[in-house]
Amino acid sequence: MVDGSDKPQHAVTRRALLNWLLVFCVVAIIVLAVATGVSRRPPEPVYSGVGLSQWLGEGVSNVHRMVEVINSVGPEALPWLVSALPGLEFEQRYETWLQRLSQKNPVANRLLLKFTNPRRHAAYFRACWLLGRLAPGTSFETKALRAFMPRRPEDDSELIKIRLWALGRCTNSPDKAIPILISELTNSATVDKAVDSLGNFGSLATHDSTRSPYGKRE
Repeated sequence: MVDGSDKPQHAVTRRALLNWLLVFCVVAIIVLAVATGVSRRPPEPVYSGVGLSQWLGEGVSNVHRMVEVINSVGPEALPWLVSALPGLEFEQRYETWLQRLSQKNPVANRLLLKFTNPRRHAAYFRACWLLGRLAPGTSFETKALRAFMPRRPEDDSELIKIRLWALGRCTNSPDKAIPILISELTNSATVDKAVDSLGNFGSLATHDSTRSPYGKRE
């Protein structure tokens, strides 16, 4: 007679296999998406023999040198940055998803942690900072602004703040930037940064809360 005592173990094993399969599928999709995106991007700028993506993602051991290089990046990097930012954003969202999934699922925690890489967040943060510094006033400002517009409730507050800072520098596109900044005035975690960025637009920054982040009336 089978007492069913092994059923919980089988359930755990089945759940672990499903988690393995899910992680494998997500990784495969990311690898394919990154490979496709990379093949279509403008040439990646190289500084001191190292690609900009490596400097952004802390792929070098000398932190002081990394800061120097990133601060020295100029407009020549804009074509690559604009095309690379969506992929960097996708990777940091994937990183956030992995971390949250590992916290919710103790069984898969050890496995999922092998796929996490905090450098994904750092690379996206620094890319946003560079675009915010370089794109305003150039032909790339509109493209950069579009890249800053997507917003999800689960976004990290620090990443939202760097995007708000960058939007605040896009003063040639007030009709697109101001509504997004105004929408963050109700968010206690980002209101200070939103107010600071709105200040760059002077009298144009009217608190018209009926405007959506995409310039349409609700």
